[in-house]
Amino acid sequence: QTWQLRRRSGPPHGGTCPDGYRALSTGELRELLRDDDKMDRIIRLNETFQELQVDRETLLTSNRSVAEESLARRPRLNSGKLQLAEKYRELSNLATACWEKQNARVQKRSPQTVQNLLQEEVARAEEHSEKFMEGNVSVDEFLDAFQSSRKTYHVRRAQAEKTQEIAQATRQPCKSNGTPPPEPQPGQTHILSPGTPLPGHGQPVGLRVIGQLSGGWPANGRPVRVQQLYRPNPQQPEPPFR
Repeated sequence: QTWQLRRRSGPPHGGTCPDGYRALSTGELRELLRDDDKMDRIIRLNETFQELQVDRETLLTSNRSVAEESLARRPRLNSGKLQLAEKYRELSNLATACWEKQNARVQKRSPQTVQNLLQEEVARAEEHSEKFMEGNVSVDEFLDAFQSSRKTYHVRRAQAEKTQEIAQATRQPCKSNGTPPPEPQPGQTHILSPGTPLPGHGQPVGLRVIGQLSGGWPANGRPVRVQQLYRPNPQQPEPPFR
């Protein structure tokens, strides 16, 4: 019987059944099928089954090792996820701040904004020179600031005209395409067109003598002739000479 069990666990022969099964009769085969213990021993002694058992143990050991390593790295993974989410929030906030600063700088340095600021400075410089004619500024104060105010006026006027040319050049494509420029909305700053003069003034034509200081400047020095930028306007009468 031991010899028969060894033959039953031998290698297959003929491609269908082990070699030992050929020597058994039909009754012995039926008896073997009814004996589960013998069948289990035959299967355990099979070389293929033993190799599969070894592979199974190896895979179980490897899977257990990978699972333990994964569990050990889970806290680090969760911490990395939280840090990544925080970095994404910081990136989003920085991107929003950068866009806001960029839009603010673009609006601040746009030709229209610069043109409006320069026109305000031009009007302020001219009003300062006109205060002398109205008697609101003394002679000493006017002479101290007259030269610098004239220089500032000419520089800012040239800058304003240059920005008007730039704004006009940027609006040319809109006119060629037949698209009218947008109308100013209520509450917005009105942007003067390049051909629109400053309120209350005509086009600049030069200087005009408005008076002469008696006694000279300094005292008992050369006579001082005071000049002012003159912009003729049909609706605005010329001030009298002083």
